[in-house]
Amino acid sequence: MNIGITPTVFLDNILSPSNWENISIYDPIKISEYKDYIIVMGFCSLDNVLTELKKVGIHQIYVPLQLMEDKYLNQSEYNLITGSCTDNIYGTIENTQIIWNKRIINEKWKKDFFTILNLNVIINENCTLSCKNCNMMVPYVTNEKIYKLNEIEQNLNKLLKAIDVVYQLTFFNEPLTFKELDLLLIKYLKNDKILYINFTTNATLLIPNNIMSLLQNNKITIVIDDYGKASKKLDELLIQLKQANISYDLLNDNTSHKWTKMNITLQKHYITNRQDCPVKCHHLLGNRFYYCTVAASTVRANKLPDIKSDYIDLNDYETELELRDALTKYLNSNEPLSTCKYCPCGRLEYAEIVPRGEQI
Repeated sequence: MNIGITPTVFLDNILSPSNWENISIYDPIKISEYKDYIIVMGFCSLDNVLTELKKVGIHQIYVPLQLMEDKYLNQSEYNLITGSCTDNIYGTIENTQIIWNKRIINEKWKKDFFTILNLNVIINENCTLSCKNCNMMVPYVTNEKIYKLNEIEQNLNKLLKAIDVVYQLTFFNEPLTFKELDLLLIKYLKNDKILYINFTTNATLLIPNNIMSLLQNNKITIVIDDYGKASKKLDELLIQLKQANISYDLLNDNTSHKWTKMNITLQKHYITNRQDCPVKCHHLLGNRFYYCTVAASTVRANKLPDIKSDYIDLNDYETELELRDALTKYLNSNEPLSTCKYCPCGRLEYAEIVPRGEQI
């Protein structure tokens, strides 16, 4: 509401109090009283909410960020709206959810709008660190591939042509080791289908001047992983950013999630429905689009079997429409990936907490 959007009503199955900020709170079943509506969700732990909404016939959910094509949010605003959530909701707005009084919905948002909220794109398979529990499994990849700029662009462009928006794109692994990073950033900072680029570094390298100027773009969010002694350039890097008047997010055990042990040898059937995954960070590895980063990285490191149904091969589809349809079915499927049975990711009741950035 403090960003210029006023909802007509709130939906909640807990009706006490009956209003908030003078806006009524209704039971979800009352949404049937509205003929044209848009339900917008902006918080974490969506699984239970989705289940309840589907019980009353509501299947299409959108987050407010997808309705705000004219406004870039800074990290604080994004966290306020979404609770730093990484849930991806797919579908159309055509039959959808709560009315905004102060928002004119552009026609392009109304039908078949395809959004990927979080996309990791692999631009290299090396790193300056060897983290024992790296969820990218970088230390365990024995035949590192050096990607060329045109190869990355070819695959990413093909994906972007088949969808409408990527809310946040992150280049992995340590981006500062990629020699053509400036050209990559220049190209995709100009791409209207990418709303934000998440620039994540492990504070082992300083930022070159040609990259520093690009990081001043408000489309980029800078994230610094603080791995203690392993992040040997942290102090210098922070000074460098402050002198350039560039804001950043510093992640450590006090400001971010805990690290968990990448124990993929135990088949415990952690996740039996793909949609129950609490993380949902999609992953582009070469020409392969994976639902899950852990699935992509464990297979790449030859820790788990390489199974065709676990990913979408972009080269299998001749037209943008064919690829779009395939991605829609893949992302909406309830079938678990073969790797889901090994993955405790995001489920702390099953996971073993380990030191952040512990080196091999």
